[in-house]
Amino acid sequence: DAFRKVMWLRHANPEFVRSILLHPPTGKYWKRFLEAKERPMMYSLDFCLAVSKHDELEGDERRKHAFEMAAKFLRETGISDPEDLDERIKEESDNAMRRLAEEEFAPFIASRMCTKLLHELRNAKTRILTCFLYPDSSRLPKDLTKEQKCLESLKLALSGFSLPVMLCDRSIPGLPIVGLSDGVSKLTGYTAADLIG
Repeated sequence: DAFRKVMWLRHANPEFVRSILLHPPTGKYWKRFLEAKERPMMYSLDFCLAVSKHDELEGDERRKHAFEMAAKFLRETGISDPEDLDERIKEESDNAMRRLAEEEFAPFIASRMCTKLLHELRNAKTRILTCFLYPDSSRLPKDLTKEQKCLESLKLALSGFSLPVMLCDRSIPGLPIVGLSDGVSKLTGYTAADLIG
């Protein structure tokens, strides 16, 4: 689960957060986390979840939902044109999603609620969720063993990661460093070539 959390942290942007909020378990666990920690972003999360539902609607149902969201979340009752309202909802949704990604996504990822979410997603075995559980392995050579593929995927996940993280091989005496994030180099001043091995 730590690996998947690192991958999610690496993709901590509004678009990624929006994509995982499309899956109902995400909202459920994130809400539990916010409630337990008494964090202030519950309103933004509820709004973003409502917008996710809104994006799936069409016609009269979409218009009705837009006006309900405007009244509940935007305190907006003066807009009568559905297109203007959709534009306002999108603008506010983008702002709320950005705040969630910047302020609340990392604390959620570090929580036990995120671990529970990962377990539920993994157990669901839904093909569409695979991209949220495993990294894009298309950049890896095809002739790797399972262990090599795992290690290379971890290295890929850590590349460009700003927090200091080192991977050590516990199967070899002395625990040699086999991978590290850019954050280690920034912290220590040593390059990856200096530290790996």
